[in-house]
Amino acid sequence: MIAAAASAVLPCAMAAQAEENDVDLAPVTVTATKTEKPVSEAPATVSVVTDKQIEHNNVRRIDEALTSTMGVYVKGLGDGQTSNFSNQVTMRGVPSYSRTGVMIDGVSMTDGFSQGANMSVVPIDNIQQIEVVPGPFSSLYGGSAMGGVVNIITKAPTKREVIGRLGYGSNDHHLESGTYRDLWTLGGAKLGIVANLDHEASGGYVNEYVNKSAAGAGGTNVTGWAATTSNTGAAQYTIGDKGRRGWNKDNAGLKLFLDFDDDSKLTLEGSYHNSFTIFDRSNYYLTDAAGNHYPSGLATNNLTLGGAGANVQTKAGDFVAGPNGEEVQRYRIGYETKIWSDVTTKITVNHQRNNYWYVTPDTTTSNDYLGGGKYSDIPTTKLDVDSNIGMPIGTQHYLISGIAWNRNELYKQDYLMGSWREVGTLGRVVNIMRGATTTKAAYAQDEYSPIPPLTLTAGFRYDIWSTNGATSGSAYTQSGTTYTAYNKGYRERTKGALSPKLAAVYKFDTGTVLRAAWGRAFRTPNLSDLYSTTQTSSSTTNANPDLKPEKARSWEIGAEQAFDTGTTLRGTYFNTQITDMIYSYSTGSSPSVTNRVNAGSVHIQGYEGEIRQKFLGRFTAFANLIYQDAYVVNNPSVPSSVGHRVTYMPDQIWNIGLDGEYKGAFGSFNIQHVAKQFGTNNSADTAKNVFGAYDPYTIANLKLGFNITENYQASLAVNNITDKQYFSYYAASGRTFFGSLRAQF
Repeated sequence: MIAAAASAVLPCAMAAQAEENDVDLAPVTVTATKTEKPVSEAPATVSVVTDKQIEHNNVRRIDEALTSTMGVYVKGLGDGQTSNFSNQVTMRGVPSYSRTGVMIDGVSMTDGFSQGANMSVVPIDNIQQIEVVPGPFSSLYGGSAMGGVVNIITKAPTKREVIGRLGYGSNDHHLESGTYRDLWTLGGAKLGIVANLDHEASGGYVNEYVNKSAAGAGGTNVTGWAATTSNTGAAQYTIGDKGRRGWNKDNAGLKLFLDFDDDSKLTLEGSYHNSFTIFDRSNYYLTDAAGNHYPSGLATNNLTLGGAGANVQTKAGDFVAGPNGEEVQRYRIGYETKIWSDVTTKITVNHQRNNYWYVTPDTTTSNDYLGGGKYSDIPTTKLDVDSNIGMPIGTQHYLISGIAWNRNELYKQDYLMGSWREVGTLGRVVNIMRGATTTKAAYAQDEYSPIPPLTLTAGFRYDIWSTNGATSGSAYTQSGTTYTAYNKGYRERTKGALSPKLAAVYKFDTGTVLRAAWGRAFRTPNLSDLYSTTQTSSSTTNANPDLKPEKARSWEIGAEQAFDTGTTLRGTYFNTQITDMIYSYSTGSSPSVTNRVNAGSVHIQGYEGEIRQKFLGRFTAFANLIYQDAYVVNNPSVPSSVGHRVTYMPDQIWNIGLDGEYKGAFGSFNIQHVAKQFGTNNSADTAKNVFGAYDPYTIANLKLGFNITENYQASLAVNNITDKQYFSYYAASGRTFFGSLRAQF
């Protein structure tokens, strides 16, 4: 299949190779082993996305740079929207963004609340490359590295550079950014600086609709509705939408580099991110004969749908959606030095504060402009310390050993609001949820080369995880539901996890590489799972302070072949078993109650393959495919889910693309297909092209640019060229354009 797809984008590539006059350096990874190593020699199927590839494609967030990467599934809201909840990266069928480790320069950027990573915190102009390493990597990086690791390597200054970028596109999407890099020589030392400031915003588009099932005795006769179904096929009627989902994002950062000499380096870094989304005025589709819009007022309206022979009940509160946002502050100190000529030690201290918040309007008293609500303020802090030492042992071994310490703290508060549109109207606190986790770890890894073509890697990490917390709340009423007072405390408890890994890589002189790996990984429950209960008028999702860590066993075998013609072929078979998986299930009551338990056992197997062809020294054509069969094998909490697909995970993704540059012009063209996925435990949501469904889709994207002068560059990108209409629960954005001007001095 890969070869057939590739034939569409690789015509005459072999003949064109004779005209090649540029030589690309082989990509290097530091993520797979914590040592610098050519990608072809890494004990994993590593993919590297370079800064040139990022520039050639329409990339505004980290996850958008990974959409065509083999083995990766990126699930986003579209239109460049921010938030770690809406933009998710998973690998090889391992579900949920919380099981993918995301790092900046080797330091975790995931938050303690959800174990998600905000993909908008790093400006694109600051990225040197992104390394994608699939497979279990808890042996080096601890929890959250169950499905794999994404490591964003940022640029260090090599000279004075000033970069400015302006952009504008569909949905009133605009971007303004600036980056300054400089390097000074101070005797035998060097001082470098990177500073950045950027702002980006969009008016958004309508992606959330109001659908109603038939109910009530009838009343005012109205028109304007549209027949539709639920995602399981039950008859419904679209009667309005919640308005355009706009968003805003700001980033600022400062990073200092001090190289005392060639062997000793100090790095100081601070960054700030603030983003939010907000819906504008909702739209009522229903009107009566006099042109009046419905629903009218705050009370429930009984309406008769003219021509449908059906009645519905609705109110203004059905059409409101509250804003949400996040503030992220990161501070890092890193020091690296050589103790002796070939012994290197590194220490990193990272402090991160994530302040996520959201507003829940009171659906019984709210419309677009007024009504009470609830403000949920969720600050979490994280402190990471990692120290390691690397040294050769003889001529055949290289050993890395280290210790790590992590602390996450949560202090969530729910406030009643006088007006859900105004944060300044916060009233009394009705819920307080506190929790903390601490992880202490030691790890070691040995790379052993008994003969030059063969490298064996063996490593392990032992983590000791502990947690404690408390929750309390007072009685209150919202959206017609009364909540009772409570006060609970949870004693500290401790769990341990051993994560070993073994890998072998054999590299032939003919360009053939064989690799195999086996490993175990784990994921600790996040603070949201443990201590954060979420309540609305229609549902309650309960925390579970007794959750224990998930465990995974995984193995893979793969091969890679590089030809002198610039062709590279690679493929991997993978197999993963997850046990004690944290699973959410509904009790089926009304209002809905969802509980979290360690009930799931999931089996994942599949294969991935890719062909890449370089030609003319400046272009690369590629095609890749992943097939991932992820299904539930045991789940006492929801027995009906056994044998069904894991939710929110397509079983097949393929990409075809071309990118490159020639005589001042550059660009890319790619096509992606994502197969059907399911959002229900029993795969019952089979309906297509309706709100709430997860449709299969095939979309094409294009970007073209050119260098106006040596210092100025212009580009135009078109996403979803064919204006494909589909849903990934929410409506996709359709065809969008984005133009950009870039200046560099």
